[in-house]
Amino acid sequence: MAIQFQVEDGSGDPNATAYVAVAYVDQHHENNGNAFWLAATAADKQTAIVRASAYIDKRFRQRFRGFRMHSGQALAWPRTGAFDDDGFQYEPVPKQLQRACAEYALRALLYQTLAPDPLRPVPSQDMETGVQGTEVIAGQVKSKRVSVGPISEST
Repeated sequence: MAIQFQVEDGSGDPNATAYVAVAYVDQHHENNGNAFWLAATAADKQTAIVRASAYIDKRFRQRFRGFRMHSGQALAWPRTGAFDDDGFQYEPVPKQLQRACAEYALRALLYQTLAPDPLRPVPSQDMETGVQGTEVIAGQVKSKRVSVGPISEST
């Protein structure tokens, strides 16, 4: 069964499921050299874009400026009364939102999850030897402080 893939056209489409078209995301990732995205099937790309659009609405809807254009629109954008910090009115689907959707779509495709943030290798460098490597850093940050008289050490 194929997913419903309808790009928001700025009218407040009640059937819209995506903020961006596949062609936009393809170009975005081609410009950024993300070969993984370009190698995916069209159906997988559409699914990832729909998931990214839904995630953006779920996570950031309360922070968006302005008000939804229509009560029956499917997505949080387009909005009325939404202005940037310089006082310019946002486009029906702002470029910043389109780029964010493209990036979240890549994460949805690559990691198969958007929340919580997937564990990723974090670059590390040994400052004494200069050797670089990667390690997965996860869990809570823990600290330890040891004091002996006027001398203390924190880890």
